[in-house]
Amino acid sequence: MKYFFILLLSTTMAHAQFATADIQGFVTDSVGQPLSGVWVCIHYSGKVRTTQTNMAGYYSLPGIPVYRADLYFYRSGYIPQPFKDIYLKDGQLKQVNMILHAEGHYTSFTIYGGNVALLEWYSCVLYW
Repeated sequence: MKYFFILLLSTTMAHAQFATADIQGFVTDSVGQPLSGVWVCIHYSGKVRTTQTNMAGYYSLPGIPVYRADLYFYRSGYIPQPFKDIYLKDGQLKQVNMILHAEGHYTSFTIYGGNVALLEWYSCVLYW
């Protein structure tokens, strides 16, 4: 009986170490178009994992240990978005969709004249 209890306890502990969940979703822009190349980072238990969205804006993070987690979405030219305090359960498939909004709009112009200081390209970004 003693050996049975030890065996039962060790299998229960092993199961607890491998309790995982999956996170997936789609990332779109503010008009509903899928965004590819968005970095999706998950922070959990002091660890970080990353992935990127595909051409359809889809991402998947399988095998995340059951715990509280934070997601971060980032793509150049868009405002980064956090999605915090996700609580995962064993075997759960969590769907997290995100909308990213553009940081600003670029405009180009030409300056003619003498003695004009050189402008860096990023100084010509106009936000509205």
